Amino acid sequence: MATSERSVDTDVYTAIRGLASLIVASEHALWLGTRLGHGCWFPGNHSVLIFFVMSGIVTTLAYAPMATSGRLISKVFYARRAARIIPMYWVGLSCCIAIQYLFASYHNVGLAQFVAGNFVSYSIYVLFMQGWFPVEPFTRLGTVSLWTVSIVVFSYLMFPHLIALIDYRRSFTRLALEASGWCLAFVIGRLITSQGYTFAFAQGYLQSVPPGTSPRAASYMSSRAQPIHEVCLFVLGMVLGSHLLQLRKDGTAATNLARWKAAADALSVSVAIVWMASIMLDLGGSVDCNDHEQVVQRIWTELTMPSLYAAWLYALVRAEKCRASCALSWRPLVFLGERSFSLYVLQEPLIHVYLYARLGAAHFFALPGGWAGPPTGLHTWEVPIMVSLFVAASSSCHQAIERPMRTRLSRVLLSVLAQPGPSLKLLV
Repeated sequence: MATSERSVDTDVYTAIRGLASLIVASEHALWLGTRLGHGCWFPGNHSVLIFFVMSGIVTTLAYAPMATSGRLISKVFYARRAARIIPMYWVGLSCCIAIQYLFASYHNVGLAQFVAGNFVSYSIYVLFMQGWFPVEPFTRLGTVSLWTVSIVVFSYLMFPHLIALIDYRRSFTRLALEASGWCLAFVIGRLITSQGYTFAFAQGYLQSVPPGTSPRAASYMSSRAQPIHEVCLFVLGMVLGSHLLQLRKDGTAATNLARWKAAADALSVSVAIVWMASIMLDLGGSVDCNDHEQVVQRIWTELTMPSLYAAWLYALVRAEKCRASCALSWRPLVFLGERSFSLYVLQEPLIHVYLYARLGAAHFFALPGGWAGPPTGLHTWEVPIMVSLFVAASSSCHQAIERPMRTRLSRVLLSVLAQPGPSLKLLV
């Protein structure tokens, strides 16, 4: 969206969103398709956290001016968020269910048994409640990544209530302290939730999945999906976004521009180094990610990276057109970013479609309980082909389903709610 419409230019975020989605899809394709590495260091594990911080920043930049001017934003905001998420999410979930039924049919599970056994869990997924209730289908083929959507929906539900509490007047020192506080709240919340799951598994209230997973691995992986602490990253983004708005309003956004450009470039290089080092460490490993030591490594990377990502996203906007911003705004990445939601919700079912087409029924029998099993036999060079096919399929779905449905549903909902609101073009 043009800078004049939302005061602060965040176009570079579109490219970052595309890059992060590509990293996540590549990780899943590499791990599920070849079992190469151990899956603990790969940057897809923590780059997904960028979405939460970025959503907080961009949503605040887009809607906070409406709130500060005294306009009621709740109905307009909810209508647009529903139009943004629901159509493509339900398409992705439908693809997951189809893949899971195909898996079930190979394991002698009939349609009636499949529906009866999964009705509750699918209802939870349809209502975006999977982060709150650890009730899973008997196989999680394709649905593993959908936990993030539950967190984003919860964050959006809270946004109109939280934006009224944000204080726009703050010094940079106070901004740094508040941002550090929200990062710390995220870390503490996730660790406390993990301990709660550890107790639940130890008492037998929950089953440790996947089969053979260590209790610590199962506890931590389950805690990741709880929105109550992940929303701290969304609020962190709101704090950063409100400060950027105030700087623009005060006319001080260009202060120390040269320093911010240098900082943005340095942080961009740091993120690139971390991602490359993570890939090399992961591909050099041979230990399963369910192993205790490997999970501890994953915990540390996921808990420490959000602070770096927050500083990076903030600096890129403060620096405006720095060299890193220009490099990240490469047209293919922007193209991918515009289709990132379709790619994200479709990547896992598409992986299993490819593996089924490539390996036949053997793919489903190599996945005990729907989880990672023995090596599937794919070649490493097939991963770029798989990802390219995912991007093409996601782009087609974006053009044929997501984009038109978003516009039409937004128009219908706004009409029903009788809210004039601004343009129908979505801001996030």
